[in-house]
Amino acid sequence: MTQRLRQGAPRAAAWLVLTLLLWLALKDIPWGTLEAALDRARPSWLAASVLLNLTILPLGAIMWRFLLPQEPPVKLRTLLWTQALTSTISTAAPFPSGHLAGVYILAKRGAVGYETAISLRTLDQVVEAAAKVLLVAVALALIPLPRSLQLVALGAIAGFLGLATAVGIWAGAARYLHSLARRRGDRTARVLRLLAAISASLRAERRRGALAGATAMAVLRKAAEGAAIWCAASALEAQVPTAGILLALAAVNLATLAPLTPASLGVYEAAAFGAYQLVGVSPATALTLAVVQHAAYLVALLGPGWFLPSKLFLKSDPSHSRPPRWSTGAA
Repeated sequence: MTQRLRQGAPRAAAWLVLTLLLWLALKDIPWGTLEAALDRARPSWLAASVLLNLTILPLGAIMWRFLLPQEPPVKLRTLLWTQALTSTISTAAPFPSGHLAGVYILAKRGAVGYETAISLRTLDQVVEAAAKVLLVAVALALIPLPRSLQLVALGAIAGFLGLATAVGIWAGAARYLHSLARRRGDRTARVLRLLAAISASLRAERRRGALAGATAMAVLRKAAEGAAIWCAASALEAQVPTAGILLALAAVNLATLAPLTPASLGVYEAAAFGAYQLVGVSPATALTLAVVQHAAYLVALLGPGWFLPSKLFLKSDPSHSRPPRWSTGAA
């Protein structure tokens, strides 16, 4: 009995923390607007919108499968669980809580080691940024935008190029970081050896075409998100041109790069509303659609992680024997 209580208490605490995060994320939803919209919405299209958003999680797990080194192998189920849980935390909690949780869970549950988990999350950000930049570039090429928005889009593209360059330099810096570590004091040397270990993991052997496959999964995630927005518009029988869907998708992805509010409430709606206004959608329809499409997104991205068994926090995948660790040895 005591053993069960000892094992159950951390799980209950983890579930309570997730529940608190969900409450904080959802308490400021404009429930009146949402309820009025749902009363006249077509349920089948709303369900399709939620289901399309749900596909973001398995596509993300496959993307991680591409980005992980071939050894040690990690089960796809473990990656899917981690995607779901980190999605809940990333969406509901302040930045960068989800990234830190993902590193911890991958290292502990997947038993890949912290350096591999950090390298995966780093590559994940590069690939996700590549998909977002592609989306922004397509919107920029196809839709006439005000000069101020063109500058924002070009800034996003420049930011991606800077990120990709920095990660590329880091991936090739393992030997240099080790040589620096040998000339420094204990604490600094430990940090440098950790950075060198992550650098080595960034250039570890992966499946053939790993980056291309991961980027394809990231693009499919954006396509699913766009299709979900189209379904939300269909549920409301809103007349939104394809350019408006594309522009709204690009706008919300840029506006929510670093969440400023729980679940990006207000920020997301403002970005979508502005995009719809640019393509001539009426203010009332634009606002209602922004609220409904965000609700469908939140149901899909917050819900699964809330139902996860909290044992993810407590023990490694039994298929792996190596415990998570900071690898700071020589490359």
